[in-house]
Amino acid sequence: MKFKLRKISFFFLLCALTYSADAHVTKYLTGSPVDVQPALHGPAFHFQGGGTDVDAAFQWMFDQVRGCSDCDTKLDIVVLRASGDDGYNDYLFAMKGVNSVETLVITDRNDSKKEEVIRAIRNAEVVFFSGGDQCNYVRNFKGTAIEDAVASVVARGGGIGGTSAGLAIQGDYTYDSCGSSNSGTRSFEALANPYLKGISFTYDFFHWPNMQGTMTDQHVVERDRFGRTLTFLARQIRDGKAKSVWGLAVDRETSLAVDKNGLATVMGKGPAYFVLADHMPEKCEPSQPLTYSNYKIWRRDAGQTFDLKNRPSEGFYTRSIREGVIDADLYEEKPCDEFAPVSADDPAALKNQIDATMKQCPYDFSPFKYVAATKDQEYIKAKTATLRRFLNSATRLDRLLYFPLLWDLELQTGDPKEIHKQIVDDVKDLSANPAFRGEEASKALQRGRELLTRK
Repeated sequence: MKFKLRKISFFFLLCALTYSADAHVTKYLTGSPVDVQPALHGPAFHFQGGGTDVDAAFQWMFDQVRGCSDCDTKLDIVVLRASGDDGYNDYLFAMKGVNSVETLVITDRNDSKKEEVIRAIRNAEVVFFSGGDQCNYVRNFKGTAIEDAVASVVARGGGIGGTSAGLAIQGDYTYDSCGSSNSGTRSFEALANPYLKGISFTYDFFHWPNMQGTMTDQHVVERDRFGRTLTFLARQIRDGKAKSVWGLAVDRETSLAVDKNGLATVMGKGPAYFVLADHMPEKCEPSQPLTYSNYKIWRRDAGQTFDLKNRPSEGFYTRSIREGVIDADLYEEKPCDEFAPVSADDPAALKNQIDATMKQCPYDFSPFKYVAATKDQEYIKAKTATLRRFLNSATRLDRLLYFPLLWDLELQTGDPKEIHKQIVDDVKDLSANPAFRGEEASKALQRGRELLTRK
């Protein structure tokens, strides 16, 4: 194995080094300053939908690139960020087969041509894009020497990964979020107007093997983004960018681990969805709701695979959109049965049943009604946080009506003063939401006001 000395401010092994090149590029190096140059056996890709990182997917990518899972071969990892710090350094350095981890925080397009930045990327065996705002990656990296340097890593058989915003830029077609709010375009907004001002796309960024004709989306279940994913696919066909397009929609804490043969394995929590739009939309016009018939959807849970090189033509379920309204649950092929606990007197069995149902039916909120019955405070706290994430992005009335349950759970596990502040904000937002109307909605708002009167 060859070694080449890097040019950095200090030379020492197994260290953590932080320094600034100038006002824009901040570099963090953990590990050896000596550049290893092993034979590479990829390419391999780790596409994560955001949230807590999937340890197994990172290690899988490293092992694919090393060509082994139990050997002395080591790799240099570069983490690219447009904000943040060295949060990945110690985490990745602790994994098998890592010689060094260098994070480059690049906030200005002019810094994407700096020689030391390009050299670090080209010398890396794996490049990983952190989360944040994909618009920053588009503005700072596209059309620069960084784009070519990252592509050279794949050409050598290296690894590429990205989470959340770092996943959003990995397909042929990119929703760049450059014109949208901090929360990004929401599903109900996109379905009502596919040409909403905040919906914009970037093309000809990265083109990876076996990812031809794809568009990626992240946090898909957690933030109920499937509707916007379908809208984005329809736009590519309506705008003449493609005759057909595939969507890869990945949920939080979930990774698509794609090997050099194009086989994608779902790792982490799951699920992930593969969607084919293969005809012109019936209606996709500015300021008019979308109509599109028969999207083809393949759902894959943790441990299941999908062949991106030889994509299937069967085994899918279909969903249609008419005048902005989806005809059935996007996330499940068949409607989920109403949750009924087998035994509320057996906390362990109840937790297992809740977890199994939530995995199979991620957008069925009824199991949350029984979380408190487990009497496990840590479990209740974790599930309450999950429900909060869901409801912060929910738009349908039947889902928004779970806010009173959320408040009750939060008051069981959190600081009452902080929870009261959150309830005030929730009641304000729900009162202003035109979808939150009717007798049940009024009862929910009244429940919130009652909770606020308690000490």
